[in-house]
Amino acid sequence: MSDWWHGFHACRGALISFGRRQRAVRGVVRTQDLLGAPQCTTGHGQVRTEPDQVSTRLTALEFEGGATLHDVLTVLQRSELVTRMAVEIERYIVELGTEGRLIEMQLEETMVGTAADKAALVHDYLAENSDEAFAGALDQIGRLPHHDLLDFGRLAELLGYDRKLNTLDYPVSPRGFRILGRIPRLPKLVVGQIVADFGGLDELLAATDVELETVDGVGEIRAKDIREGLRRLQEINLVDRYLQT
Repeated sequence: MSDWWHGFHACRGALISFGRRQRAVRGVVRTQDLLGAPQCTTGHGQVRTEPDQVSTRLTALEFEGGATLHDVLTVLQRSELVTRMAVEIERYIVELGTEGRLIEMQLEETMVGTAADKAALVHDYLAENSDEAFAGALDQIGRLPHHDLLDFGRLAELLGYDRKLNTLDYPVSPRGFRILGRIPRLPKLVVGQIVADFGGLDELLAATDVELETVDGVGEIRAKDIREGLRRLQEINLVDRYLQT
């Protein structure tokens, strides 16, 4: 079991212990009590750093055309676990009142982009590309019992795949929502139109400038911005992977 799992469970255990102690004693909630497991909120802990690492790895594989369903489910699982941890922490921040402001700021910094990234990930790899299936999958993932969230077969099933698939060997390709969503000043409507026209990230990367310019809402200037944005994302991802090794 990885250090990340140990960090996650240590953090969760500390929060549960904290809640029980407060209910039993009914004393004043103190900031130092909640910070008993600093890895829950600080950027130096494992609870958020490993999800960032697996996300960076997936992005690199997407650009290279080498992503597997296992890579996708790993990012999805970590993202959902971090989201659930944030919900638990928020409950105690309320009890802390003004003393909880520092923790709240750390939590907000940690969670920036997490929800949007998770939604884009589901949109990218959902077997059935429809708004109804997308909304249903997100809702079901959020309601999964903790033990089912650890089951990649169950997660694959929620995305519309056979739960008996060997996820390690099953190649998948993104539609492009997650990558395009990271390009500054690119409206969601335009992202959706690009995905609808090209069908996937591989096709978008292979498209000519003229083909990209003809997409509704793009045009010559925005097409250049998209090309430059994709190039920068590849460069940033390369640097991030180097720094994480």
